[in-house]
Amino acid sequence: MDNSKKKDKDDRKVITIIIIIIVIIITIIIVIIITIIITTIIRIRITFFTSCYLSLLVIAMIWIEESPEGRVISTYTSPPGILTLVLLAVASIRILAAIRTTATNFPEQRLFFMKLRVLAMLYTLRLPLVALFTIGIIIIIIIIIIIIIVIRFK
Repeated sequence: MDNSKKKDKDDRKVITIIIIIIVIIITIIIVIIITIIITTIIRIRITFFTSCYLSLLVIAMIWIEESPEGRVISTYTSPPGILTLVLLAVASIRILAAIRTTATNFPEQRLFFMKLRVLAMLYTLRLPLVALFTIGIIIIIIIIIIIIIVIRFK
């Protein structure tokens, strides 16, 4: 009897966490839509990104604590962790677009913006690449790229 009560309690915890995550994701989507439609103020975008990033990391930590042992390998293999990686990838694309726009407006600083673009991509994509590497997906992608290069240049 005690095991079934404990299992029911654990199931309720997981369901509660899932509901909280769904509510936060819906809130994030609504805030994204409102931010894109209403304003283009950079400070709001930065604040929004930071709050989403920190919220997803906290949810990922809770997810790991409440999930059964062995279900979640690392923070970034949980659903909130994957959303964090997607958020970082989207942020890197946004940073790349902003650097490209600024480089177009200031062509005399082309070399500086080229270096900035490379360093910004390395900095913003470091965590998603490390997470993918630990999962093993990056190894598969590298093998596929090598195969494509070998086939193409044959």
